[in-house]
Amino acid sequence: MCKYVTTDMEKMMKKIVEMALTKNKAQVQEQLDGVENKIQERIRGIENKIQDLVNIIESMYGNCE
Repeated sequence: MCKYVTTDMEKMMKKIVEMALTKNKAQVQEQLDGVENKIQERIRGIENKIQDLVNIIESMYGNCE
């Protein structure tokens, strides 16, 4: 009987660890998604600033095409 109890406890512990890892993985993924969104926002901001500079240059020197 002691062997069965140990086996059951091992199974329960493995399940608890798996659940904790799954939760941690979900939390990490959520954090990564947030970082990715912030990076995309920064990239859009940089692209907008570049376009603003292009517009200023074109207005100063005309369209070079």
